[in-house]
Amino acid sequence: MNTNFTKENDKDNVILFLHGWGCDSEIFAPITTLMYHSTNLRVDLWGFGKSQSPPCAWDVIDYARQLKIFLKGCEIDKCHVVAHSFGGRVAIAFACLYPDMVQKMVLFSSAGLKRFSLVKTIKQTFHKIAKKFDKNRVAGSLDFRATPQHLKGTFIKLVNQDLTKYAKQISAPTLLVYGKKDSATPLWMGKKLHRLIKNSKLIVTKGDHFEFATYVQKTADLIEDFIFD
Repeated sequence: MNTNFTKENDKDNVILFLHGWGCDSEIFAPITTLMYHSTNLRVDLWGFGKSQSPPCAWDVIDYARQLKIFLKGCEIDKCHVVAHSFGGRVAIAFACLYPDMVQKMVLFSSAGLKRFSLVKTIKQTFHKIAKKFDKNRVAGSLDFRATPQHLKGTFIKLVNQDLTKYAKQISAPTLLVYGKKDSATPLWMGKKLHRLIKNSKLIVTKGDHFEFATYVQKTADLIEDFIFD
């Protein structure tokens, strides 16, 4: 599949950057331009930026498998992974399925876990009933509504996929960064991932879902300090 990516520097250590839903690899550009000690590989995940869209509705395993194909095509056998939100879903699955390819990971506000909500279940049931009487009724999160039609099936598969069993099998040292003001991927996700991933560290900030992209020098230093420690 056609994959758009940007490669910066030519160093022994490769850091792969995976963006969140609705974004592309450019969100990491201000950060990677401050990182001179690694080969920085920023990838447009499939369906975003200038990369080809999936031929059908993909789940996170499909993304992880395609990521392996892409890296092998670039002759990269192992790398560090930095990911945000949806990119974190892909990173979790990738690190579980291909542990020999992942050295260290830094996950900013990673998605991938589900929590049972009675209120949400009631709302979903109500919508299904109401939909039978009103065919024009619109429901779903803001992310779902903003998602292009050809990716809606993929979005549904991803958000309904709980990655608990995959997180439990991760062996790579992992840094988790979550903000107290993050409503998209709340702090409970970071705390649970910290319990699931054996060799992990959790940093709690005062920020929101995109704090990593706001304080670029701080983010670059955080990544390098963890990876090159």
